[in-house]
This record gives sequence, structure tokens and C-alpha cells, in this order.
Amino acid sequence: MALQDFVPDLGEQTFVVNNFLCPVPATEWAPAATGCTLPASQTTKKCWMPLDFLKIGDEIVSYKLVGDAVEAAALTLDCKLVRVNKADPLTTTDIAGGAIAQVTADSNFDVEADLTDDETVATDKAYNLELLGTTGAGDSITVMAAEVKINRKGG
Repeated sequence: MALQDFVPDLGEQTFVVNNFLCPVPATEWAPAATGCTLPASQTTKKCWMPLDFLKIGDEIVSYKLVGDAVEAAALTLDCKLVRVNKADPLTTTDIAGGAIAQVTADSNFDVEADLTDDETVATDKAYNLELLGTTGAGDSITVMAAEVKINRKGG
């Protein structure tokens, strides 16, 4: 028997990722107790939610972005799963099927992206959810968390 015969398959699991630690400097997204907020009158502002709980061998299946949009004028929110690749210089790859449908309405949102193929986490790779928001006068977007569904193998 091989060693993998003794390693249990833990099956599909869902992890909740909050983004209280984002944004990075030089962005208008601001951390708050409820999540990460983009205030009114901002155009195409980005921030990133690192998926720092992943283990080598995990298979990313899908993710769901959860939050609230307050719309008085016109807002949009996009999100995509991005892999950061070890290279010189570092490169990024957008994961197929890893983009959400654009959020454009005044309401709570719970939008899911189901990857085209499961993405297997490998050495020398890192993963982030890239948020891109635009708000009009009186608008705001708050991203509370992301629920990331993975297949986790034993160990």
C-alpha cells in the first residue's frame, strides 16, 4: 500500500475569508468592523483579499462574495480569482471561471463564481480575490467576506 492510501480525503469544505486586513496603502477601500468599504464617488478602485488558508494540494472549486451595496447613483463591483506565480518578475494569472457577475444594484449581495476547472494549489503559487469597485455620489460598497469552497485532501 502506498502512503496516500492512508491519507483521508477530507472532501469539500467551505472557508470564510474576511478582508479586515485589506486594503493596502494607496487605495480608497477602507477596513471597517463590517468588512472592507469603498465610499462614494470612486472610480475603478482595487483591493485584494489574500486566500492565506490554502494548503498545497487543495482544489479551489468556487467562491461566493458577500456584502452590501448602497446605491444612490450608479455603482459596480467586480471580483476575480487571481493566481500569483513565482517568476522574475512575479506574474499573475486570472483563473478561468473565477470572475463574478457584476454587482450593480442596491441590496445585500451573495454572488458566486464556479471555476471552469478546479484549481489545484501548487508550490510557488499564491491566490487572491481582486475586488474592483466604482461608486457614484451617495453610493458605497461593503464586502463583508468571501466563502471559498475547496476540496481538501488529508494531511
